Amino acid sequence: VKFTMSRGFAKYVKLKYPPTASAVLSDKLFAVGGGGGKSKSGIPNRISLLCLDQDELKEIAHLDFDDDRVVGLCASPKGKVILCTTHGGKTHAVGYNDKELKLMFSMATGKADPSGDYPSQRAVAFNPAGTQVVISHGEKLGMWDFSTSGLKLIRDFGVNADGKSWHAEAIRDVCFHPDGKRILSHDDSTCCIWDAKTGKLLFEHLSEKSSNVGKGAQKFRGAVFTEDGNKIITALSTRDAGFIQEHKVDKDLPIVRQKKIVTCPITTISGLDKMIAFVGCSDGRVAMLNCANIGIQCCLDIHSMPITKVHALKSHNCFSIAFDNFCGHGLMQAKIHKQRRQFAMFLIFAFLFLLSATVFLAGGDFIRKLQGTATVS
Repeated sequence: VKFTMSRGFAKYVKLKYPPTASAVLSDKLFAVGGGGGKSKSGIPNRISLLCLDQDELKEIAHLDFDDDRVVGLCASPKGKVILCTTHGGKTHAVGYNDKELKLMFSMATGKADPSGDYPSQRAVAFNPAGTQVVISHGEKLGMWDFSTSGLKLIRDFGVNADGKSWHAEAIRDVCFHPDGKRILSHDDSTCCIWDAKTGKLLFEHLSEKSSNVGKGAQKFRGAVFTEDGNKIITALSTRDAGFIQEHKVDKDLPIVRQKKIVTCPITTISGLDKMIAFVGCSDGRVAMLNCANIGIQCCLDIHSMPITKVHALKSHNCFSIAFDNFCGHGLMQAKIHKQRRQFAMFLIFAFLFLLSATVFLAGGDFIRKLQGTATVS
């Protein structure tokens, strides 16, 4: 039984597995992946195709991957292709249309360590031309040429001259500069910008350099380029608050502006669309963020558990996934319009109240003047 529902300003579909990765294919078509690990758990490891059909969010197709859980997803900007990376070191290319998914190829992109474990491949992204892909391998990165028949490794990068990784922990996310010439990656404590052609480190910034952010460990929960590529926006979390930082793309990625936006940890941030981004929170809320002034325009209580991923749509609504197996389509614009109508009604009632009060007071003065005139007479 496929479970779908609407509540407030959101549409939902509940999957049979916990989603860990997602990608937006259009404002009405989405890819989601995740799973339960071993097949004996009864929880599938799969990628699902979701569609917003007549204001109902539905799962319309899926592909399963046996015992191999999906950990990363990205969509090609130039063709109907999805890449999904797995816990077992594989990458699958999946073609799609409005009704189905079709496996194009599968190949090993990760190497197991001596204990048999594979490095995390959760961070994966296409370049703007759709010709190359960057995939994380734990604390390192790999650049691959993409074709419809397979991937070809160009280079591994992410280490210094001594062979030590610049990232101290597994990389959480990665994205390309709008011109495709630079790559931005981050783990919990470090943001790095790389030359896409050579793999050379250009700039880095440590979360510990942040000041006035309250108590607890400071952890990056997202990093994206602005649309002009001259700055990056980072989401930083502490134990009891979430901050948005704006950095100049320069040596040490200096912080230009910083603002506390929520009183709970941030878990993820979307890419930007016309300076609008969406922030996912640990309490299940999604906040619509205007990065021009680092101000919250609207908030929606979409999920009951921490949000795993959130995406900005062209409509300036949002799509999100969470640990509760739910995927949500947040109708942020509908809520904004309702708030504006309510504010307009408040102004109208306030004006009418002031007008009636003015008329009442003016009438009282007129009556007193008449009474005074009568007394004199």
